[in-house]
Amino acid sequence: MYRRDYMVLARWPHDDKLMAELNPSGSSFKVIDGLKKLHGVVQIEGPRFSQGGERVSRLGAARLIDNFPLIINVTVTDQLYLAQWRRFSLALSLVGGISACAMLAAFMVLIRSLKCRERDLDRTRALQAEAEAASTAKSEFLAMMSHEIRTPLTAIIGFAEIIQRTVISGPASDAGSIIVRNGRHLLDIINGILDISKIEAGRMHLEYLPFSPVDVASGVETMMAAQAASKGIGFSLHVAYPFPRRSWATPHAGSRYCST
Repeated sequence: MYRRDYMVLARWPHDDKLMAELNPSGSSFKVIDGLKKLHGVVQIEGPRFSQGGERVSRLGAARLIDNFPLIINVTVTDQLYLAQWRRFSLALSLVGGISACAMLAAFMVLIRSLKCRERDLDRTRALQAEAEAASTAKSEFLAMMSHEIRTPLTAIIGFAEIIQRTVISGPASDAGSIIVRNGRHLLDIINGILDISKIEAGRMHLEYLPFSPVDVASGVETMMAAQAASKGIGFSLHVAYPFPRRSWATPHAGSRYCST
């Protein structure tokens, strides 16, 4: 509390050295004589009378009492009015630092997982390339071997057909027929091997052709009867009529199924 001429009359905390001293430079002087107001609040950062002229940042509220030559002043330093803000700022800084560390750790984990994924993809691509190369080599080998086998086999079938046409009846004619049937069956098997490579390459096309199921079964009987007879096993074909004379399918596939 000041007198109107800014003489200190009372204060808290009490200090005998400051009693009856004039303070014409504080927040009360700035509000009443500086701003020409009866009351107000100002923020000051400068020397403080009560602290021996030490530079202090503070808020001062002054009020001139009506009908009395008295001034009431309340002053708080930044240590008081900024204390809560400083506590909050420290807590926010800690939370922000922890969050930043967590984000950094998550980012590092993400980068590591992406690198692992890239390595897995590279490994998968390499394995796929190796598998494709092996499949291509196998297909080429099958195609080459099938060609090498089909060439002499076609010649054998051709000579057997000549024998079949030349000899009208007798064992030679039957032998020629057997050679032709079995040769064609073997040729179908070789074509089936090529079909497997075509399936793996995704280039398989099924044929839809007319054929005689009885002829297919008879060809299988001719091929199997000799082998069964050599082992003392009876083998014969019985067709239960009525039976379709013609059907539509892939003929060489049907022959392979019957043989199996």
